[in-house]
Amino acid sequence: MDDAPPLQHRRIALGGVAIDVSARGARAASLVDFLLRYMASRSAPLSEETGEAPPLHYHLAFDDRGVATLCRDGALIYTGESRGAVAELLLGEIGRHLAAHARAGPMFHAAAVALDRERGVLLPGLIGAGKTTLAAWLLASQGLSYLTDELVLVPHDTLTMRGFSRPLNVKLGGWEALRRHRALAVADTDAEASGAILSYDGGRLIAPSALTSAPIRTTARLHLILFPHYAPDAEAEMEVRPLSKAQASLRLMACLVNARNLPDHGVAEVARLARRVPAYELRYAELDKLAGRLEPLFAQKSRV
Repeated sequence: MDDAPPLQHRRIALGGVAIDVSARGARAASLVDFLLRYMASRSAPLSEETGEAPPLHYHLAFDDRGVATLCRDGALIYTGESRGAVAELLLGEIGRHLAAHARAGPMFHAAAVALDRERGVLLPGLIGAGKTTLAAWLLASQGLSYLTDELVLVPHDTLTMRGFSRPLNVKLGGWEALRRHRALAVADTDAEASGAILSYDGGRLIAPSALTSAPIRTTARLHLILFPHYAPDAEAEMEVRPLSKAQASLRLMACLVNARNLPDHGVAEVARLARRVPAYELRYAELDKLAGRLEPLFAQKSRV
């Protein structure tokens, strides 16, 4: 009799790329569900989303001692006892594969939130800019909806944002800043026990439901572009500076992760977005000082 635990599968599809993740046993399935439940609920049929290349495949399992193994297309890439470490690795692997192969439109290194059922805010930035911290604060204090904190696809000739919806990956500095904010009622012990937070060396993976009761959005119309710059040691007051179309284009190009897969390296698509959507730079040192200052930006109209 075969008494091996059942194998469960998840498929992620975004930007013309498909990734399969299988989990052996309840412990692995629970971790994969925590990481990918939002993407799984919004995966489109393969005939619409993927090309001819076979999907990349990851397999996760835990043995009786709690040791995890993670394989990519049959090759072992991780073994160890840390659920947080294997989770952070799997999310990073998926994100890098999406960025390297997406062709359905420009894909940006960015967070994204939704103001309502239609309007969304793109938060592009390089590593360390504070995208995830700002997105988490907007969820917790403003009750906004979550799309992603990592990758945003804007399909060709549209203003529709689609995100790599995953738990927010908050680094330790951002986590301490969020915990100091009164709107963030998340405690390490309670959230870890409930499965809402998973710790790893260097940060926390936080389920968006731990930050806001607003629903996770599958898509949102690009309404505003906000380039965050979080400088906790800065002495200057918060600054919101409008960007010209040229400035916005240059900054978007710096955050474009799939340029090599796009016609003219994505220049025309990025310029189109900069023409249509107002863009601002946001510099701040304290999250509390953002309260009441962003609403005028959210009310901005798109450029004609």
